[in-house]
Amino acid sequence: KLPFATVEFVVLAVLFAIQNIPEVHENFIKTGKRMWKNKMAYVMLIPTFTLLFLFSWRGIYVAITRAFTDWSSSKTTLAQINFTGLENFRIMITEGYFLTGIQNLLRILVTNILKRLTVPMLVAWLLYSIKGDKRKYFHRFLFVLPVVVPGVVSALIWQKIYDPTIGLLNQVLGAVGLENWQQVWLGNEKTAIWAVIFMGFPFVDALTTLVYYGGLINIDENIIESALLDGARKWDIFWKVQLPMIRPQISVMMTLTVLASMTEFNSIYILTSGGPGTATYVPALELYLNASLFGRYGYASALGVILLVFTVLATITSNKLTKGEKY
Repeated sequence: KLPFATVEFVVLAVLFAIQNIPEVHENFIKTGKRMWKNKMAYVMLIPTFTLLFLFSWRGIYVAITRAFTDWSSSKTTLAQINFTGLENFRIMITEGYFLTGIQNLLRILVTNILKRLTVPMLVAWLLYSIKGDKRKYFHRFLFVLPVVVPGVVSALIWQKIYDPTIGLLNQVLGAVGLENWQQVWLGNEKTAIWAVIFMGFPFVDALTTLVYYGGLINIDENIIESALLDGARKWDIFWKVQLPMIRPQISVMMTLTVLASMTEFNSIYILTSGGPGTATYVPALELYLNASLFGRYGYASALGVILLVFTVLATITSNKLTKGEKY
């Protein structure tokens, strides 16, 4: 009953605002006239919006409304589902898994941002600095080639690298006489989360590199030449000219990094399944486990709502920090 009551309340609230608030009424009339003027375009968009509603918006709506219920694998019909208020959110805090997951998520988020801002930026700048189109194309191809490897395969490769007996990392440490540094990297609570973070070294993300490279090649060459004539060094040009001018690209990549960090759990699930203990537990993994294994759909929906709020806040913060002047 709750979803239908919510829809009814929203519809009545919108109708009340249209009828009784002059500004809303005026904007509604103007919008209606514009839509009627371009009615054929809106008619053509109906199939797209229908698919978006069925496969995207409907899921978001169900998650938000069911987050305040006891929806579970044993209560699947509206008649069985009961409104529980903030009970799911209380459980989220008292159980402790969510708070532990947030701590791990913050580590992953901060390190992912640092990884996206450093190595891909350096590689993009080096590619941009190479003389000759053929050499640029060849090196760009080599850096982008690893993107054909699926993420699951990459995680399995790193699982073998971290293997305590036959793994490459321990083998290299033994070969250089550092046997005392050898670890059960994924089985040690102190090293597991950092092993997950280190996965993907040397962190040359193909998409990020190409986005930064695209921003660099779109900078007017006259600006670079003027700086060189004024005696600026390449490093000064990068920091004072190029870097400020690719802030839009940086903002896009920071937004994508935040979204990926909040929702990514595949690699953790493959490497450690959240262990040892809760050393690599993250909220997205908890959501998956509750929805797929434990049948706590209402609780999983509440986790999704919290992740949505955190993602929006982190994205807004990231955009403000990377917002710069338009050139």
